Amino acid sequence: MLSFAGTTQPFSRVARLDRARWRAIPAVVGRNILRKDLMTITPSTPAPDPDEAAAQAAAILDDLRNAGYVVASLHDLRESGTRYQDAVPVLASWLPRVTDFGLHESLLRALTVPFAKQAALQPVIDDFTRTYTGSEAIDIELRWVAGNALEVLWQDTAFDQLRDLCVATRWGRARQMVVLGMGKSKHLDAADTLIGLLDDDDVRLHAVQALRKLRPAAAREPLARLRDHHDGVMRKEIDKTLAKLAD
Repeated sequence: MLSFAGTTQPFSRVARLDRARWRAIPAVVGRNILRKDLMTITPSTPAPDPDEAAAQAAAILDDLRNAGYVVASLHDLRESGTRYQDAVPVLASWLPRVTDFGLHESLLRALTVPFAKQAALQPVIDDFTRTYTGSEAIDIELRWVAGNALEVLWQDTAFDQLRDLCVATRWGRARQMVVLGMGKSKHLDAADTLIGLLDDDDVRLHAVQALRKLRPAAAREPLARLRDHHDGVMRKEIDKTLAKLAD
């Protein structure tokens, strides 16, 4: 039986997100993924076709096999311990073609590896901005997973595109991990971009964490103004970043 995303359940069950998952949108504190109930309605998007999902998964596994990777699922590939660099173009080529959101998420997770940077960065940037299903809740969740991949794949060669994603408020919380990824940047505009995002409720925490890596002196004053923030986690992260700036 074909499987993906670390499960041996039939595709008809895997492809069906329950109501709780549809309403659960990821937010991040460091590397710990939290789920916050941001949606108050259940999307009306029809459930994916399990036969189509199974056919697409089988085709992906066939393509991987032709590239020299014989695995039972994308999860198995991700957890194999193999540096599957030659498989990355295969996985990336399926991003615009796959229609099942569970399988789409599995592709993105499989591309969330540092050795995929060269081949996967642009396809995942393109994927971040696409409309996945037309359901706001599912699209936000998949876009967040794409953003999580971009944090790992970050390269300054694509700085302008990545910065545009970070500052585009229409993407909401899906930008969180992209913003965190900017903490890896050596671009001269990175610090100013992150300081500007301290006023953005959706990504403020991740901007604070990214600034901790860059340590720009210009961030001290705007961070200090936020020390009385109503959220305790935010205050703790701000204090940790200010401490780094004082080193």
